[in-house]
Amino acid sequence: MNPTKIIPMEELTSALSGGDADVLREWTESLSRQKAMIVENSGRASLEYQIYREVEERLTRRCAELEAEVARNARHRVDGELAEKCRLLETALRASQEECGTLRKICEADKLIQSLNAAEENENRERAERIDEQSERLRRYAEALNREKEWIRATAAQMEEEIRGAAAMHPLNDYFLLTEKEVTRTEIELKRTPASSPTRAKLEEVFAQLVAQREFLRTVMEASATEAEARADRLAKIRADSRSAPVPPHPSSKRPSSGA
Repeated sequence: MNPTKIIPMEELTSALSGGDADVLREWTESLSRQKAMIVENSGRASLEYQIYREVEERLTRRCAELEAEVARNARHRVDGELAEKCRLLETALRASQEECGTLRKICEADKLIQSLNAAEENENRERAERIDEQSERLRRYAEALNREKEWIRATAAQMEEEIRGAAAMHPLNDYFLLTEKEVTRTEIELKRTPASSPTRAKLEEVFAQLVAQREFLRTVMEASATEAEARADRLAKIRADSRSAPVPPHPSSKRPSSGA
């Protein structure tokens, strides 16, 4: 700006009511130079000097106000930026806290799942051990049953043989044969004795007793034989049942699943 140029009053008024601080500062410097020229030419008592001095002072105050306002605005802008950054940081912090909370829950859930899996594995292992123990007991029991079946078959065969053999060796068999022989002998003697003989009646009585005794012995022996046959048949059935009974399979050949 030309230091000798007079600044119009309307521009001064506009500058004092607002405007840029740099422009006001430039005008203030220009006024100071013009005031110095006025002092040099007219002295300090001139009206123009007084006006320029007043305007300079007002411009100086306005510059100071504008500079202070600029400083305040700068602080407000910085404070606003800091507040916005703080708000963004708080938002990011909350998001991070929520994410950390979610991750913490995921970790806790993972630990719980691992604990449940370990408990399930222990339970499955214990169940498998119990199944193995039961399988071993069943295997030993099946072996004992097989031995028992073999013993039953052998014993039943021996008893059947003894019973069937005992039917032919009844303790009354000899007595029955002797009685049969006496019946035959008495019958022959009775045929030889005439009807008028005094001993015939005695022979007939003896013959009747011998026949009754023979029939009694036959009945007893037949009943014993029938009972022996029935017992032999029952033993034979026991042998057949024990032979045809299915042998329990080895438990280890088909282990049940652990989840059963």
